[in-house]
Amino acid sequence: MAKILLSVMLLSLTVLLWYGTTKHQRLFPKPLNTSWRLLALVTAIAASGLLTLQLAVSASVFFSLLVLMLLMMLL
Repeated sequence: MAKILLSVMLLSLTVLLWYGTTKHQRLFPKPLNTSWRLLALVTAIAASGLLTLQLAVSASVFFSLLVLMLLMMLL
């Protein structure tokens, strides 16, 4: 259960960093540097890896995509 919670927090960080690097964001005074997108990609891969340890591969991919989609819609 802790791995799933940590994965959701990492995916939240992924969405926050990815959104912060776009020029149309309204969260920060200035957009983040585009090099932060690499960190967002690394956190998404790490979250998927953690989910793979807890769930089956197909379920972890589905769960990762579902959480990313929901967080992007909320933001």
